[in-house]
Amino acid sequence: MKGNSIFERADEIKKLGVGVIICGAVSDAFYNLLKESDIDLVCGITGDIEEVIEAYRNGTLAHARFRMPGSG
Repeated sequence: MKGNSIFERADEIKKLGVGVIICGAVSDAFYNLLKESDIDLVCGITGDIEEVIEAYRNGTLAHARFRMPGSG
């Protein structure tokens, strides 16, 4: 990301046309900025990126093996 602030980063993500972000965690402020930009967030996820993407596409990302420890 080129932007230094969360506002710049959120703007850059929006300009890239990103519709979904799958991540381990983001701050509450960044989460809210992204949601305000109509970007869906799936937080608390861990695992091999290819497996995570495949699980997202298959609708199986809720499987316990993709959940970060301590996330619900």
